[in-house]
Amino acid sequence: VLLDMLTHPRYGGRIPDSRIDIERWKEWADYCDAQRLTFRGAISEASNLWDAAQPVLRAGRAALVLQGTRITLAVDRPGDPVMMFSVGNIIEGTFETSWLSRQDRVNEVEVSFYDEQDFYKRRVIRVSDETAIERGHQPRTMALDLIGCVSAERAIREGRFVINMNRYILQTVRFEAPLDAIACTIGDLIYVQHDMPQWGYGGRLEAGSTASLVKLDRPVPMIAGRTYKLLIHFSAIRRYEGTITNIVGNALYLSGYDGAKRIKRIWIGDNDLEVTGTFSGGVTVADAAVAKIGDTYSLWDTDVIEERDVLNPLADGSTEVTEVRVSMPFSAAPELHCNFLYGEVGKVKKPFRVRAIDVGDNEYSRVLTAVEYNPTVYDDNVADVPTPNYSDLSSIGQVINLAVDEELIRVANTFRTRV
Repeated sequence: VLLDMLTHPRYGGRIPDSRIDIERWKEWADYCDAQRLTFRGAISEASNLWDAAQPVLRAGRAALVLQGTRITLAVDRPGDPVMMFSVGNIIEGTFETSWLSRQDRVNEVEVSFYDEQDFYKRRVIRVSDETAIERGHQPRTMALDLIGCVSAERAIREGRFVINMNRYILQTVRFEAPLDAIACTIGDLIYVQHDMPQWGYGGRLEAGSTASLVKLDRPVPMIAGRTYKLLIHFSAIRRYEGTITNIVGNALYLSGYDGAKRIKRIWIGDNDLEVTGTFSGGVTVADAAVAKIGDTYSLWDTDVIEERDVLNPLADGSTEVTEVRVSMPFSAAPELHCNFLYGEVGKVKKPFRVRAIDVGDNEYSRVLTAVEYNPTVYDDNVADVPTPNYSDLSSIGQVINLAVDEELIRVANTFRTRV
């Protein structure tokens, strides 16, 4: 529906297909099919294209994003982080975090939909946070008009989704990073590490690291009997090599390619091309004019995050280390200054979803705003689980010997209480 609205030459926006990120649209369509997200409505009022698209986007839990002249999508769905940020690539002094206040947390949603069982008449269903009601919280109601929703079952699902987002997605982070550290866009998932909340330990790698032995630029703790993880960000990793066996349009058939790993770029001679899609035995590119049958190629993945178990040699006690050995080698020996994350299992990093990217203090930096990520809020078949505590900080002990005094203060002809 949305693609037709944007591109149709008569009643749509007449946007050329070349400006549409069609691969992201396919991913969105697959997600909507899997989650039974549909739009069955009519756009009957005069409106601009952007406003008319919003009900369709809301039905599919997505948002339009401009990348230069191309139009892509940010889809609110489960996924894997594509970039990681730590004290190694967050500009010092820019990290800040905030939480959604209790007064702003919606615990009741009035969902309007158009019931196909009652001649598409408008109905309202109220969905409440049962836990908040049991605790006696004051109702904080939100109205949600679901144009394109025609069933009570779907309306209830969307109401629960809003409730769960308000109940579990509470924390926001904001920080500035150099432009070369940003390989993500709005809607992407990222890992965040910082020493202030102690979400693991991060930094850069020293020279001399191998695929199995990694040298860190800072000491990190290691305690006997505990399990640790190490994540490294690689700017690029070569995945396949071979020859081009056939060319059909912009589709390249490749020897030695099994399609098992993610691919972003292809090198053919001195030409570096973006891979726009993959299929069994080959890839597609935007323009295959530079390729010839028999040419050698190499396929690369970019901005790769690899995670490994750390070997813990301690039999007892604890120490700080600047070198760690992993149980299985990385795909390549990491280069000097690669970004790393280290920590105990479950406390290495915290996942977030990027909500905004703004210009920083200069043209070479960007300010990222992201909200915490909890995958269980997207699954209707799984009981929602509160977002885990990713901090490695020791818990605060119980407060004791707390005393409160109250006194009356006379101000003119009145008395005030001071505690």
